[in-house]
Amino acid sequence: MAARLGLALWAGAAAAQPLPACDAAHPILQARRIVTQQDLMLSDAVVDLPDRLPRSWRDERVQIVYQLDVSGCAGTSDQVLWLPRVGAAFTVRAQGQHLRLLIGSRHLGRQPEDASSPPVYNGRMATLFALPANTHSVQLRLAAVPYMATGLLPARSGSDGQLLAPAVSAVYASSVVMNIATAVLLLITAAALLLWLRHLHEVGFLAMLLVAGWWATRAQLYSNSMLPMAPDWFDSFNRLNVLLTVASLQAAILWQLAPDEPTARRRWLEAPLRILLAATLAGAGAMAGALALGSGGLLARDFSDLCAMGLGLWLGWTVTTATGRYKGWRRTAMLVGYSGFLGSALHDTGVLNGALDPGAPMLLFWGVGLVLLIYAALTGDHIVRALQRAKDPSLELELELERRSALRSTELEEDYARLRDTECMVANAAGRQDERDRILRDMHDGLGGQLLSLLRGVERDALSPEQLRQSLSDSLAELRMLMDNAALDAELETTLANWYARWDAALAALGIAMVYEPDDQLADLHIDSATQRQLMHLLQEAATNVVKHAQATSLRLVVRVGQPADGSRLLQLELSDNGRGLGSGASRQGQHGLSNMRRRAHAIGAQLSVDSLVAPAQGCRVLLTLPLAAPATAQASGPERVLSPPNPA
Repeated sequence: MAARLGLALWAGAAAAQPLPACDAAHPILQARRIVTQQDLMLSDAVVDLPDRLPRSWRDERVQIVYQLDVSGCAGTSDQVLWLPRVGAAFTVRAQGQHLRLLIGSRHLGRQPEDASSPPVYNGRMATLFALPANTHSVQLRLAAVPYMATGLLPARSGSDGQLLAPAVSAVYASSVVMNIATAVLLLITAAALLLWLRHLHEVGFLAMLLVAGWWATRAQLYSNSMLPMAPDWFDSFNRLNVLLTVASLQAAILWQLAPDEPTARRRWLEAPLRILLAATLAGAGAMAGALALGSGGLLARDFSDLCAMGLGLWLGWTVTTATGRYKGWRRTAMLVGYSGFLGSALHDTGVLNGALDPGAPMLLFWGVGLVLLIYAALTGDHIVRALQRAKDPSLELELELERRSALRSTELEEDYARLRDTECMVANAAGRQDERDRILRDMHDGLGGQLLSLLRGVERDALSPEQLRQSLSDSLAELRMLMDNAALDAELETTLANWYARWDAALAALGIAMVYEPDDQLADLHIDSATQRQLMHLLQEAATNVVKHAQATSLRLVVRVGQPADGSRLLQLELSDNGRGLGSGASRQGQHGLSNMRRRAHAIGAQLSVDSLVAPAQGCRVLLTLPLAAPATAQASGPERVLSPPNPA
């Protein structure tokens, strides 16, 4: 009751006011808003403009009507109404008839009225209407779900369109500029499409042409004052157009960032294109479902906007982080253009959601135009080449032969890569088989023979406990050696460290302290696995002789990497103990082990010396010298020279 009384007083006061002189535009800062839902009154109140609508009212079942007081110039014969922006497609009536739209100015003519169906106007564009004589009130009805959070912005009324010329001219000037830019964009797109038809493999160029086509179509529809289709379809098409534009833009830029090689390009683009297609289909499907059901349009459009914004942010991250054809100034230009595009998208989102001034101009059209302009600059050389090919058929044939040659070369490289992979697989399989055979031989000749001899001795009761213990110790050492040699790809530094770790624990149990002094340059050495096996067997024999015959309490392993004056490199392994040295008895007892050590050293081109240490030192020293690289003169003149070790200390 109080609300209706207030509305009556507002209407009465407006009618009772004396008519002022209509020599200026009169702002309309309030309106009566009537909201119903299936004959149920939701609201009937006077509101200030701009009018912020609750989200629950942005629904297909809700009808919103505004009544505007235009009595300020009711006594004039050329009264007009200017609406800068309306939150949805709308119809407008006064004195029981539909208003006539003024296009530009009165001198360009007035649109004839069609009484059979009320004209629906585009709320996104500013509109200027002629009012019947003595009009005091105008009724404006929203014909679709509002596309923005504000239903109606402040309007103006006046006695003549010329009084509103400063405000109206700016809006229509922008519209004219947009129409001209759109027409030019469509012409350039059509010409570029004709060039692309001769080079269908340029997928990225086609995607950017789609961007231009989508956006030019949207701009043409957007700038029309009257809707070319049903209001809900028009709003959904605008949102779908934004989604398709962003998706096509992303496809074009991803194609530019992808590697040049065809196979690598397909692999690089596979996952992004799937995400791109899924997001586009999801947004389009949501809007199609809302149109089919006749409800949920706002939620579907918000979901489509979310898909478009997600794709836009993802593309921005891709442009920022990916490396490809955009380098140097090209990369900077693309980042500038894409930053402008994202900034305009965020600005327009803020305007639509009410976070920014709802009367602010929309910038997304110009943001997309900036990206298209920069892309055209980056791909201008492609357009020039296409024009040259169109003028010179011989050049076209030459470039086609080059393209086919490059494609054939790529196919041959792929075939070679597959063949190489197959050969590597066969070689690896053969290598693994050879390694298994080697391990089996080593186990049979070494560990197997030792265990068999041990078994025969136990069966005949021919071994003392000390001999049995020693034989088992030798077998365990042989097993450790097999384990060390199983890692074919290990570096020498790692192999020596593993050998030391195993022997340090074993010798400590026997009361022998072991010291390991590796060279810092070991990390830079790369020695093949066969040579490493011989070195480890040689160290194994030497350490075993120390345990069996030397009666030592300490064992020291020193590894040195040297470089004599002739430029070659040497690897020296020195194993010394503090035992009793090489006596006649010890020499005879270790003769078989020493023979094996010399045989292994000879097999790898190394030199071996076994000497007793000179007094006052005590014990024995085993020194192995392995040449790693012969001098350049020796390589040129004959076989590799084996370098002599330094004299014993």
